[in-house]
Amino acid sequence: MPVGECVSSAYVSALWHTLNQEGLAQVTRVKQPIIESRVNIDQLFNSKYENFKFPDGRTGAWWLQDRLNALLRQEGEYWRPMRKHAQYDYVIKVLKGIREGDIPRWNSNRLFMTLFDPSKDLHVERAPTPPCLVTLDWKPIRDQLSLVATFRSQYMDAKAYGNLLSLAYLLLEVSQKTSFKPAELYSVAHKPILKYSVKVAQSLLNLASLAGFSLSTILSSSGDSGNE
Repeated sequence: MPVGECVSSAYVSALWHTLNQEGLAQVTRVKQPIIESRVNIDQLFNSKYENFKFPDGRTGAWWLQDRLNALLRQEGEYWRPMRKHAQYDYVIKVLKGIREGDIPRWNSNRLFMTLFDPSKDLHVERAPTPPCLVTLDWKPIRDQLSLVATFRSQYMDAKAYGNLLSLAYLLLEVSQKTSFKPAELYSVAHKPILKYSVKVAQSLLNLASLAGFSLSTILSSSGDSGNE
């Protein structure tokens, strides 16, 4: 399993696993996505990623903003379905009630948002395609709140870092609204793939070394040696 203490190191681990591990699904764990009410990233790696230029001319900064807009900006591609049927409001209401002791904790089994819409996503035409992010599962344990996000497919080179970043911001937002302490973040990709190429992915891994990351240290948290 790809594991990282912060969002940046978890992304690096996930990208390495995409290039080196067999199997279809991938689960990425961010141990501390939030520290002192701020999203936990490595600033140097983040800066280098932002300045990285992909083959089509887009920069890392473009991809990060694209993913942040998708989940956090009003009318974003994930923002809208997340609020359909008042799912977002329900999660906030129930989490508040659980935290305050007004709602039984077994209601945490219902803290599930689905972004897949059978009424429009079940068809045999080429488009529209269903969203890549299909579920958000909120896990309150004692006074801490974790988030498990599931993607039917994910571009690990272009979108995964921005998706992890936006999910961390969402975890922070919901935790602050409900008085829970933000805990861990999990991202499940049923089909981790590359948008560009292996060469581009390897260049992104090189950024980690330039930022002072020790790839062997990051991978040791996942139980991997990095020698493959």
